[in-house]
Amino acid sequence: MAKMNEPWLILEEARKQNGFTQAQWCEGVCAQSQYSLIEQGVLVPDDTLMDAFLHRLALPAASREDLGEVWRQHRRAIELQIRWWRAFVRGSAPSVAFEAHGFEADGQGTSDLTLEAECYSLWWLARDMSHRSLGRGADADPDPVACKVSALWRRVISESHHIPRHMRALGDLRLRVVLASVEAMAANLHGRHQSSCLWLARANDMILQIPSYWV
Repeated sequence: MAKMNEPWLILEEARKQNGFTQAQWCEGVCAQSQYSLIEQGVLVPDDTLMDAFLHRLALPAASREDLGEVWRQHRRAIELQIRWWRAFVRGSAPSVAFEAHGFEADGQGTSDLTLEAECYSLWWLARDMSHRSLGRGADADPDPVACKVSALWRRVISESHHIPRHMRALGDLRLRVVLASVEAMAANLHGRHQSSCLWLARANDMILQIPSYWV
């Protein structure tokens, strides 16, 4: 049985128990391609769509309201993920990093978003170290970055949430781009310029694979 804090899985269970395909279940409500992402927890329906789907569940009104509230909280998390990613792509480093640090400091972090906050914060740290090392050669100590990035790679694979099923083996593609950018800056700080170029090329290749609904 899916947990109450995973309303998209409850929706999927209800659909399967009633013997409906995704196309049948969402008929008259939204496109099947959109519904598939909702079932994966990648997209959160707006209030109108959410109400339409919740009324298809054989649950008491109070339980539907509880699920609706969980879904609204989930929508906030998804919106933050997208906002951080788009700010990263635009190069808005300070706003991304400070919001990420603030999210952790305010105690609002969840297992879903703490990982994102740490990845973006490390990217900002690496970028800041790179800027401070300009004109001073490669004597800046990159260890604060190097010590953290390998652990974050492992966590991205094991802890990424609310991503399409085809990404789950390797983790959130956005965070992999962020960490590849961190690796590039760390390699450059060490004077490993060829390695830095390879990491940048890898990041750029992955950016091309980012789904349109995150761009």
